[in-house]
Amino acid sequence: TFAAQQGGSFSQASGWYDASSTINVTATPSQGYAFTGWSALGNFSISSIGENATITVNGAGSVSANFEGVDLTPPSIASTLPANGSTSTSGSVAISASYSDNVAIDPASVVLKVDGSNVTSGATVTATGIAYNTTLAAGSHSVELTVKDTSGNPRTATWTFSVPQPASGFPMEYIIAIIAVVVVIAVLAFFLARRKKS
Repeated sequence: TFAAQQGGSFSQASGWYDASSTINVTATPSQGYAFTGWSALGNFSISSIGENATITVNGAGSVSANFEGVDLTPPSIASTLPANGSTSTSGSVAISASYSDNVAIDPASVVLKVDGSNVTSGATVTATGIAYNTTLAAGSHSVELTVKDTSGNPRTATWTFSVPQPASGFPMEYIIAIIAVVVVIAVLAFFLARRKKS
């Protein structure tokens, strides 16, 4: 007797076979399932390499192909900072994101790239999120974060943000004070020039 448990199919039909005959069989998992092994009971020998097996018949028996469901759902990435399309308040930038999965995240799989450079080694990585602090020049910057779950399903998120040009070297109040002094000097010069004429 040949049978496939839920999650797959068996290449061979049940029936009568001559003693000492050799039968090659294959188990095929369905979408979302993985082959986990063979179950055998009876008077025969079985040798297998994964989903393929060779059975030598010595008497009556049964063979089953076993399958189990596999995780096909990739992780989710959320709370990316700085927000996509935003402008940072300064060149000192805190980059972070959170992630989750229906089973579990593999922290060793997390890769963070800023402007194409891998900066993961300088980041704080946990099973639920990543944080990275850096100083960036003025202009547009890109972030790419890749995460895999313990089943190997990947998820990648990309976003961009900008760092503003640095403020002028002189604070605005200094500029206003300088303008005021220039105006005062100009007014004094004007009055001094009128006195000399009179």
